[in-house]
Amino acid sequence: METQATQQRTAHVKLGAQEYAVPAGPTVVSVLKQELGVDPMFVLYLIHGQERRVLDDAETIDVESGQHFEAVPGGAVS
Repeated sequence: METQATQQRTAHVKLGAQEYAVPAGPTVVSVLKQELGVDPMFVLYLIHGQERRVLDDAETIDVESGQHFEAVPGGAVS
């Protein structure tokens, strides 16, 4: 029987068109990249409507279901 302390909340997020289930809650962006299988040299963006926000690797974000991310090779940012 799982106790509440061992239960992990899961967030369903998208990277491009692909959906992933990752741990929900505060997450360092570099760790999120690993969970999504993103190359460490890529830049990760958080997409919200028409807005794209660059996520710094050292930044901590609150991962929650419904978020949409995009990964772009470093140096190709427009």
